[in-house]
Amino acid sequence: LVAVLCVYSSSALPVVGFKARSIPAFAKKLEGQDLVDYVNNVQSFFEANITTEPYGTFKSRLMDIKYLEVPRAYGGEINDEVTIPESFDAREQWPQCDSIKLIRDQANCGSCWAVASASAMSDRLCVQSKGKIKVI
Repeated sequence: LVAVLCVYSSSALPVVGFKARSIPAFAKKLEGQDLVDYVNNVQSFFEANITTEPYGTFKSRLMDIKYLEVPRAYGGEINDEVTIPESFDAREQWPQCDSIKLIRDQANCGSCWAVASASAMSDRLCVQSKGKIKVI
């Protein structure tokens, strides 16, 4: 047990020490093969390479949205000549869609996310098909 702890602690120290080091200013500006060479020279934990994978494929494999640069969405031009009604009732606009009139009791439902999603999809199918498709 003591030998295992010694091996574990001795292998963990270089990582901790490496993480504590600051990155030199010149290294922050490196790109391409220069960056790969620098990374491989300053550490032995892994080998860096330049990927041959297309950017789109690489981007699709990212596990968290925080790694993506999301382009800002801008709204279109505002049309000031459109008159917004005083009120709107979907039940009156699409009377042929019975599902729009339903309000489901989801008080004790653990799958309310599924019920809400299915209801919204059902309503949209009915509206788009002009009442021909009625799922719920």
